[in-house]
Amino acid sequence: MNIPNTGLPAPVLDRKVAMPALLPDPEAFLIVTSLAGVAKDVMAITREGEYTYSMGGAMGAGVPMGLGLACAQPDRRVLAVCGDGDLMMSLGILATVGAM
Repeated sequence: MNIPNTGLPAPVLDRKVAMPALLPDPEAFLIVTSLAGVAKDVMAITREGEYTYSMGGAMGAGVPMGLGLACAQPDRRVLAVCGDGDLMMSLGILATVGAM
């Protein structure tokens, strides 16, 4: 795939490189994932730590589950890792997250 009107190749972001860079200390968070691809990447970084909850296929459930986890453990930082389609299935929850 090329960048339109340039002929230059589009940059590729490799999740296997990006995820560790974005999440250097995974134990600082309670992590929720909902789709299999993202779940595999997160589990590879966290080595399936007890602070990671992977639903591995529950599309649309990551952010709502993360909100529930944040309400249950308000003293902890929660990270919901999801894909674009996953997020689109639960966009309404972002209003609730923002209000809290």
